[in-house]
Amino acid sequence: MDLKGKTAIVTGGGRDIGRACVLELAARGANVAINYMASSEGADSAVAEIKAAGGEAVPCMESVVTMEGGEKIVQTAVDSFGKLDIVVTCAGILRDRMIFNMSEEEWDDVIAVHLKGTFTVVKHACILFRQQRSGRIITFSSQS
Repeated sequence: MDLKGKTAIVTGGGRDIGRACVLELAARGANVAINYMASSEGADSAVAEIKAAGGEAVPCMESVVTMEGGEKIVQTAVDSFGKLDIVVTCAGILRDRMIFNMSEEEWDDVIAVHLKGTFTVVKHACILFRQQRSGRIITFSSQS
């Protein structure tokens, strides 16, 4: 599938499955806004790899857990590339515990990133997608 001229956001795009999505989208010609909160190094190295291969990408360090962060992530893509076509929500965190020894704060953190983090970005992207009458959303879940 040729994605030349398309613009994508990938949350959690600095490593693991998110990074694989970023690299595949770029390899197919998409411009990519790479959101990664854990460290600027993850997003920056993915951007560098894409640019070295002749693609276009920008990092975005906004948090997916706030409405303002979700809006800024979408705005980063639009400001950088003039539009938005694809949103991929890979952002996630793991608190490697069984439910019986997980704290309420750890549970809240996981829910905030996985669920609210998807909502905050997709909500703002959908405003554009409705105006454009086009757009694609790809969400991820995990067994962890």
